[in-house]
Amino acid sequence: IAMSSSSALPVLGAITHVIMDMDGTLLDTESVYTQATQEIVSKYGKNYTWALKSKMMGKRALEAAHILVDELQIPLSPEEYLALREPRQNELFGECKALPGAIRLVKYLSKHNIPQSVATSSHSSSFAIKTKLHMAWLSHFPVIVK
Repeated sequence: IAMSSSSALPVLGAITHVIMDMDGTLLDTESVYTQATQEIVSKYGKNYTWALKSKMMGKRALEAAHILVDELQIPLSPEEYLALREPRQNELFGECKALPGAIRLVKYLSKHNIPQSVATSSHSSSFAIKTKLHMAWLSHFPVIVK
């Protein structure tokens, strides 16, 4: 990266390739996780707060479930919580929307012949549910790494 002589901003080269995450970058799936979890914990008089969610983000499902159950002291094992959450999540995933600007960005990059790919940690089954309504514009991604 070189520095521009006229400003303190770096001069970047041309964009040659783009790799995007799917959840929270292209599709609004974060609201699904929040809604499904809140529906479960509210049955026990609890709230799924941002503070708790931030402790769980980036963790594997079972590890995050342990955090949730321990923090909220709900009468479920982490495995029971996950068993309750999965069917509701899958129902909601089928309705998830593209995030603002995602479709426009993908089409713009495609129009300018910039190769794109998606990297996701989603399981194949949930990936299929999440993307069912979005296949037309997701077809601009020749490579999807799961």
